[in-house]
Amino acid sequence: KPMDIYMKGGKMAKKRGQNQGSIVKRKNGTYMVQLSADGKRITKYFKTKTEANRWRINSLQKIQRGLFYSGPKLTVSEFLEEWLIARKGSIKPKTLFQYRQIVELHINPILGNIKINELKPAEIQALYNNKVETGTGVRTVRLIHSVLHCALAHALRLGIIYRNPSDAVYKPKAKKKEMQILDENQVRSL
Repeated sequence: KPMDIYMKGGKMAKKRGQNQGSIVKRKNGTYMVQLSADGKRITKYFKTKTEANRWRINSLQKIQRGLFYSGPKLTVSEFLEEWLIARKGSIKPKTLFQYRQIVELHINPILGNIKINELKPAEIQALYNNKVETGTGVRTVRLIHSVLHCALAHALRLGIIYRNPSDAVYKPKAKKKEMQILDENQVRSL
């Protein structure tokens, strides 16, 4: 689609198609990018035109995928529900059932209402510590970590979050038990 040229503040600027955003050079030498998403105007400022254009393109891609404004609004429980639906076709029904139980019984009651982009490693670590202290088995806590880590890795790939907070936590280690060796009397009675 050919670009139209129009005058803005005495300078020539390129007018993009609708919902493509605009980049304008300001008097102080910085560049202003404006986009529309969900009926809201978003304005950001950059030192170079390259940075401004890169942000504009990345943001437009996120808007097209529905992630630009929905991402920050998503709670952990809302995202986990979407993640479970997405996983439905790629894992066995029994595994999906186990994941759903972990989410509903262990993750959502403590982390569910937190916005996914505000989830901190300290909150995840507190969840694990709390589970261990209240008697939840180490294997279950490690499964909680596995489910949460996998879901957050998916959120990272989608661009909803910019880092996986579960990467920074310590998951509990299973205690190794010494092997019990039977003596002669126990062997005979066995």
